[in-house]
Amino acid sequence: MKLIPYTYIIGGIIFTIIFLLKIDFPVGLEGYFQRTYYMQFGGVALAVEMGLAGYYLLRLSKRANFMLALFGFSVVLDIVFGLIGVFSSILSGVNFWVFGLIAFESFVIAFSNQYNTGKIAVSKVVISFLLGTAFELFFNYYL
Repeated sequence: MKLIPYTYIIGGIIFTIIFLLKIDFPVGLEGYFQRTYYMQFGGVALAVEMGLAGYYLLRLSKRANFMLALFGFSVVLDIVFGLIGVFSSILSGVNFWVFGLIAFESFVIAFSNQYNTGKIAVSKVVISFLLGTAFELFFNYYL
């Protein structure tokens, strides 16, 4: 029962490092205040969400199912918006498939309450969906 939470935590750390290494840091000070700079942190945020979901699951916190649903919705919305052409996906190549499978597993764990952390309420599902949508729009939508 501890394998999945540790996998989420370790995976979150590894993917955070991978996404941080892909960030292009600007040379001048004005580059730090441009939207294109902040958009590069979307993958890092997804990886941190995955790590936090694993941490809450390991601690058997009541927040675990909400965090798993939030992570799942963030990833699925990124994939769906990327596929229908709303914007380019944060995830690409192998990351696309790995995060997609982990998101599916997150939904199964969150909605079936496999770790007995408390059933997720419909209101929390709606909130996690709305936060996932806001997350995706913040990191991908050009203003």
